[in-house]
Amino acid sequence: MKTRFTTYALALGLCLSLSQNLPANPTDSTKQPQSEMQKSYKKKAHGEKHKHRGMLNPRLIRALELTEAQRMSLSERRSATEQKRSELKAEKSRAEKDMKEALAALPLDKKRIKEISERILLNQRRFSELRLEGVVFFVELLTPQQHAKFVEMQTRKS
Repeated sequence: MKTRFTTYALALGLCLSLSQNLPANPTDSTKQPQSEMQKSYKKKAHGEKHKHRGMLNPRLIRALELTEAQRMSLSERRSATEQKRSELKAEKSRAEKDMKEALAALPLDKKRIKEISERILLNQRRFSELRLEGVVFFVELLTPQQHAKFVEMQTRKS
């Protein structure tokens, strides 16, 4: 079991390091510059793609006919958890950077790689817990009729 976890951790670290913007020339340690058009496109695409995710999705709000009070509760909940999400995102970035550096160093420090992998897994777990808390909050907010409609929508989605 421990060998499987170590293998998983190393594979995860390798995937994370390969997913970063690597320079075209392996001997060049700087990232390749992006044109302003590429930066602008990525910002717009990301912003539009993720603008209304989760329980504040306008389509979901309309379909469930949420009341103004329900919408306000969701908005307040989102604002209250924004700091936690920001901290988790920052930790994820730090851990990915650390993993990239650990995998780039020779000889490999397997103990450090495993520690970083555990940080990454803990971070993922915290993200999942935060998301689940939000879903539970949302479902508890619904009336029985809205809940039935929500379950129906989730069934059709999957």
